[in-house]
Amino acid sequence: YKYWVKARAVDNANNVEDISNIGNGNNFTVTLPATQLACYGVASPHTAGIPTTVAVEALDRNNDRAISYNGTVTFDVDNFSGPEGIGDGLPENYTFTIDDLGYRVFNSSVTLRKAGLRSLRVRDAANPTITPGTQSNIQVLPAAGVDLQVLVIGETSAPGKLTSTPGKSGSPQTRTAGVAIPLTVNVVDQFYNVDTTSSTSANIWTSDPYDTDPGIYALSSGSTTLTVTMYRAGGTETVTAYASASVQNTSAGIPMQANTAQKFQIIMPGETPLPGSPAGKSGSPSNQKVGVPFDITVNACDQWFNVRTDVSPEATVTTPDDPYDTHPEPKNLSSGTTTFSINFMKASTHTVSVSGIYTGYTLSLIHISEP
Repeated sequence: YKYWVKARAVDNANNVEDISNIGNGNNFTVTLPATQLACYGVASPHTAGIPTTVAVEALDRNNDRAISYNGTVTFDVDNFSGPEGIGDGLPENYTFTIDDLGYRVFNSSVTLRKAGLRSLRVRDAANPTITPGTQSNIQVLPAAGVDLQVLVIGETSAPGKLTSTPGKSGSPQTRTAGVAIPLTVNVVDQFYNVDTTSSTSANIWTSDPYDTDPGIYALSSGSTTLTVTMYRAGGTETVTAYASASVQNTSAGIPMQANTAQKFQIIMPGETPLPGSPAGKSGSPSNQKVGVPFDITVNACDQWFNVRTDVSPEATVTTPDDPYDTHPEPKNLSSGTTTFSINFMKASTHTVSVSGIYTGYTLSLIHISEP
C-alpha cells in the first residue's frame, strides 16, 4: 500500500495551517512479502520453434504486486518432462532486483519445440513456500514438414528432442527372421513434430535383399503404419522411407535373429553361405581329388538358412555314392555349426547328405577326380 505523510505548521497562537496549503507531502509504500508467482504472456497458439515472450509477477497474499521481491526464479515445462530446459528453450534463472518492482518481462526467451498443449511453470528456486505460477494450455502447432521419420518397434516418437537420438527414444527390439515387424513412417518438421497437414507418399524398402519391399505408401495426415518381414539374420537390417532426394530417412539398425532351427545345411569348398536367401548359399562346389581329405561345414538353420547358434544337435554325414570311403563319425554341432572331414575313394560325381533331428539337406554334383 502507498501512504503519504504531510506536516502542518502551528503558530504561537495554536493556529493550524490549512491543509490545502501544505502541498503533496512525502509518500512511501508498505508491501507484504511475496507468497506466489504468476506466469503469463506466452502466445497461444504459436508455431513450434518460434521465440515468444513470458512475464513473471510476484504477488503477496492479497494478490497485490510484491514490489520488494528479490528471489531467484527458475522455469520448467510440462512438470519437468521437457524436452526444453533452462538455456535450451527456456530462460536462464533470474534474480529479481529492486528495480524490477516484482515484475519482469522475458522478451523472446521461450522457444517451445514440441507441438501440443504445453504448460510453462515458474518457481522460486530457493523458497518452496512461494506458490509457483503456471501458464497452462499453451497451444504449440507443428511447423511445416521437412523430412521423414522411420520408427521401428522398440522406439517411441519424442518430438522436440534434439540430442542423442533426435526425435525418438528407445532402441529397436531384436526381431526374428520371417516374423512381421511393425513400423511407423511420419512426415516431421525440423523438431520432429508430425505435420498432420501433409499427405505425401513415400517409397519404403529394407536392406534385406531377400524380402519383398513394401513399396509406395500414402502418409495420410502425415503418418502411416505398416509391417515388414525380413529373412536375413545374424546382423542388423534397416528400413528406408524415401519421398525425394532431400526428404528421406533410414531407420536405426534392427537386430535380426534366426527363427526356429528346422534343417541342416551343407557348405562345400567353393560355396559361401547366404543367410536369408532361397538357396542359402552361393557358388559351386570346387572339384576335389580322390584320396585327398577336405572339410565340409554343417549348419543348423531355420527355414531361411540362418544359423541357429544356440543349438547343438547331433549330425550324421553320409556319402551314399562311394562304397569305398569311410563315413565320418556323427558329432554334435557347437553353436549351431561344425565341420566334417570327407575323403572319397572313387572318382565320380557324388552326393553328400546329413541327417539328424532336422530335415536333411543334400548337396549334389560334387565332382571327385583322379589325383
